[in-house]
Amino acid sequence: MEKVSEVNNAYNNGENKDLILDLEKQAVAGVWIQTFGLIIEAVSLSKLLLVSEELNTPGERQITLGVWISTIGQLIEAIGASTEISTTDRTIIIEGQKMAITGDWLKSFGAAIEATGGTKVLSEEQQAVRRRPSFVP
Repeated sequence: MEKVSEVNNAYNNGENKDLILDLEKQAVAGVWIQTFGLIIEAVSLSKLLLVSEELNTPGERQITLGVWISTIGQLIEAIGASTEISTTDRTIIIEGQKMAITGDWLKSFGAAIEATGGTKVLSEEQQAVRRRPSFVP
């Protein structure tokens, strides 16, 4: 147990600043990977709405809107996180943190819109199943 305490003290005393910065950079890289993934998802869903009448329902449009809002939030978070690790100026770091948090809120709002749209789609599909005539051999 002493080893864990020693490691914690080393971190707290700033002896592993390089390790901490490397881990922060890895976390930011992960945030950017998520951003690119969401951009691909948002663009693809938008194209699906354009090419398929069947998929262009109010629920599907709401899902796509939610994904776009989440994507914007993710991009803002990525910019904020990158800002945080790019400087030692406390004022700029705090601004980066504010951006990242704003992005988190937008992602949450987008996810709520997307989930609501998904619920609508599910409900529409369940009603369509009920309306189909039964198979009678």
